[in-house]
Amino acid sequence: MATVAYPKGALMGIVILLVILALVVGGIGLVIEGLQLLLIVALVLFIASFVLGRRGRTKR
Repeated sequence: MATVAYPKGALMGIVILLVILALVVGGIGLVIEGLQLLLIVALVLFIASFVLGRRGRTKR
């Protein structure tokens, strides 16, 4: 197996770029996951308030 000679610091630059890219992609994924969770909670609260509001209105 042949070894490839990189300029000094090029390999470190690639590693830093990959770490930053992983953090950015992971952060975006975390934000999207959090927004999905908030959407589910909001939908459950909306349905619960709608059902309880309709039930309260029909009793009168």
